Amino acid sequence: MNHFWRAALTRVSTAAALVGVIVAGSVIGVLATEAEAGLGGILIQGLGAGVCSFVLFSAIIASVNMVHLMRNLARFGLSSADASLSVRSARTLTVPLVHGLRERQIVESSLRDLGQLEGVSLETKHAEDGRASVTCAGLNGGNVLLELVVSRRSDHFEASIEARPENSWKRLNGGASWAASELAASAVLRSVGK
Repeated sequence: MNHFWRAALTRVSTAAALVGVIVAGSVIGVLATEAEAGLGGILIQGLGAGVCSFVLFSAIIASVNMVHLMRNLARFGLSSADASLSVRSARTLTVPLVHGLRERQIVESSLRDLGQLEGVSLETKHAEDGRASVTCAGLNGGNVLLELVVSRRSDHFEASIEARPENSWKRLNGGASWAASELAASAVLRSVGK
């Protein structure tokens, strides 16, 4: 779990540095207009405020994402060893052919299974034979766009799962994309009886 928190710190460091620079500049500007201290004292106080803001902002954002991940792990019984910080999660599963089972049926069964999870709701954006794009709401960390594509090969089905945050500007989502991908993979396996 510490690797997740450290990785979140790394991801948020650029934004936190920007916050630190803004705070440092603001403090230096305010102190310079009051002119109560010398230039050296003003710079030290401003830089101190900027560094404190950087550290505090980084720690808060990383901790919030860690809490979201822990809630998803506990809620859905997922393994923390596999947890991924990535805001985009893509995976491909190979599942055996089942006589009489079509790609569309696997997709529909998998989405129905996902929609039955407590507190999770799905909104279909696009669906066609063997392919569906849905918004998965209710995960800690924000809504996730989930795309599931099932195709038939000569001796197996191949399920491609891609999950990413609904908001494209997000750099962190508390493992919500990874959790949605894991849950979708489990649902696909259940749909073919594995």
